[in-house]
Amino acid sequence: MKNNKFLKLVAVLLVTILAVGLFSVPSFAEEIVVSDEEYTDLLYDNSTGTMIIKIDGGRIGKIIETREFTREAFVELLPSGLYQIYKTGTKESVVNFLCTLAQKNILTHAEMLRLFNNKGDVLDQYLDPIYWLAPGGGEATQDQVCDNIKAVGGTKLNKDLRKFFIQTLLNEVDTMTCNGIQIFEGEPTWEFDHNAIQTVILKALPSVEEVSQLKDGDTVLDFAFSTTGPNISLEFGLRFVITGDCSYINKQAARFVDEISYVVEDSGTLNVSVTFDQRFADFYAGVLNSDKFTEARKFELLGIYTLGGTELLDAIVNEDIDEMVAMGSVASEDRAAQIESFRGLLTRIQKELKRLAPKSDSVRAFTTIADSYLGNGVFTYTMHEEFSFITTVEEIVERYPSIGNGLPESWEDLISKDLHIIDNTTTIKIADFYRVRYYDTNNQLLYVTFMPVGYDLTFLNKAAELQGHGADGWFDEDLAVTVMPAKDVDLYEVRSECDTYSGPVWNWADDFSSATATFTCTNCGDSVTLDATVTSRDDKVNNKIIYTAKVTFRGNDYTDTKSVDHTFPCEHVYGNPVWNWADDYSAATATFTCTNNCGESVTLDATVTSEEDKVNNKIIYTAKVTFQEKEHTDTKSVDHTFPCEHTYGDPVWNWADDFSSATATFTCTKDCGESVTLDATISSEEDKENNKITYTATVTFNGTVYTDKQVVTLTPPPPTGESFVWIAVAGAALIACPAFAAIIIRRKKHAL
Repeated sequence: MKNNKFLKLVAVLLVTILAVGLFSVPSFAEEIVVSDEEYTDLLYDNSTGTMIIKIDGGRIGKIIETREFTREAFVELLPSGLYQIYKTGTKESVVNFLCTLAQKNILTHAEMLRLFNNKGDVLDQYLDPIYWLAPGGGEATQDQVCDNIKAVGGTKLNKDLRKFFIQTLLNEVDTMTCNGIQIFEGEPTWEFDHNAIQTVILKALPSVEEVSQLKDGDTVLDFAFSTTGPNISLEFGLRFVITGDCSYINKQAARFVDEISYVVEDSGTLNVSVTFDQRFADFYAGVLNSDKFTEARKFELLGIYTLGGTELLDAIVNEDIDEMVAMGSVASEDRAAQIESFRGLLTRIQKELKRLAPKSDSVRAFTTIADSYLGNGVFTYTMHEEFSFITTVEEIVERYPSIGNGLPESWEDLISKDLHIIDNTTTIKIADFYRVRYYDTNNQLLYVTFMPVGYDLTFLNKAAELQGHGADGWFDEDLAVTVMPAKDVDLYEVRSECDTYSGPVWNWADDFSSATATFTCTNCGDSVTLDATVTSRDDKVNNKIIYTAKVTFRGNDYTDTKSVDHTFPCEHVYGNPVWNWADDYSAATATFTCTNNCGESVTLDATVTSEEDKVNNKIIYTAKVTFQEKEHTDTKSVDHTFPCEHTYGDPVWNWADDFSSATATFTCTKDCGESVTLDATISSEEDKENNKITYTATVTFNGTVYTDKQVVTLTPPPPTGESFVWIAVAGAALIACPAFAAIIIRRKKHAL
């Protein structure tokens, strides 16, 4: 059962049911504005089955800027489409919302009937049919449906909707996942896994860097749901999108990009890392230097590091807020308003701490802040809470009955009976802030606290724990210390008489990543072990890594080195390629071989081009490859006989004896011996006045017309009675015998 209408219906039902109490979704708008696809700030994407909730980024920024962390302020951020439901807290508001959906054709009874066409009794069993029937029976119009819903009343409708959602929809679900994590299981457990839901939410949170880059239209949270079952298979989503001006959010988040990060493990454990720069140490020093704090209050602050969990909370909630907020001078009315806002926020936090702390397993198990110190300005705190989720919900319902009205019937059956687990590990790194411990003459710990670098430690001499000690000062070995150094330091009230140390003896980690140096007193046997700073360099010529450890002890530097064999990956250096040509020179390859004798080679196919050298009867082949951004070429010159590109001069003419035909012979001027002979076309022209005949021979060769002329002069007949004929042969007159001439005359009839 998977169709777009089902996705739309489920999305609307989910948002409506959640709005009734369990998760209310209100906002500023005074009325619901709905269209077929879009509300004011509630959007349904038909193509993906995703309900999109828009959140005003500008309003969030204003809340942060003014520290308006109130329930009412956050109510304003949620969708206007459901504002009346939250605002009035009445079931009639649910009715009005559903009527608006029906009137806008978003939620229709016809869709329900088509959706559950395999369950003919679904309306009779789970929903009062009067909702969907006209007064005289039959199918009601949308307006009649709305009237019927109003007539039935919001309380019954709300109850029926919840019953419909649980008994009809969830009964069809085998499993439900969100963002790839299973959160619901059908038979046999038929329950939601609240620990898995918590993991899904934590993993969906954006990083601080992502928040610093948010802009109008960006997704803040995205939840993709998927279900499986014999008669139901759907995917739908819930997405929160930021809108409007995000500049203030960006600005505030950008301050913490390099200071706060977190990782959520698959188990749901949240690991948070917080880094404070020197501003924290400066602020801390400012508190200690401020005349707004009494000396007693300052030592209370310095002493919180050794308090247990309950004592620590008592110290916090009993702290004088006026002193804290008054430390800075009030420069303007705006500043005063901010201080008042801050004071109110601290008061609410105190109140909440007093209420929650006694129930916290982590608080009861907490030792001291000093015990959570890892050294070098790093603190770590682990919180592990296990509690009954059902019991917690019951307490909430008891305190806020309206939420209980929104819960499904038999909701306890839908919640996993497993204990709800909260695991959180927070690691805090504070710059220029270190531990100082004081020991008496018997090396017994007297006092421990944390101080900013450079602070005057003589102030601590007033601590109650140090009274009667340190008359001659406090010493780090044989050095008197009066100013907090940039390291953790242990101070003794007796100067060390041992000033002769041997060594050091170096102790290296197996992987040479760290080392320690131990100095031993030659008088008393006392030893001091220091962590070294380890650096390394590669000696690729000799295939070694050189590790160097360095410590500074009593003003002197000590070093130790370890040379470790290491095979480095070859940093290939390639020479000129070796070329390999195909027999017909149509292809070639270039093989580059590393000159470091590692055996590595690279063979590339070349691009081959050719050029004809007809003057020298050769073809020049060129192969080209590009390797390591450098071009390489190779050429081959191959002998080749090209066909003659004939060039012909003027023809040689050859005439028949009687000029009735002729040929023109064209011969190549390149001495290749090639000649072409063409038969000419003969024409003649008679010049009787001059007794001449001109014969013209014409040929066309390679598009050019060539001609040759022969002029023959005729001799007139002799004046005697004898008949003579002059026959011209090659321009010479021959006299024929009379008898022969007579024969010609008779045949030619004086053609000459």
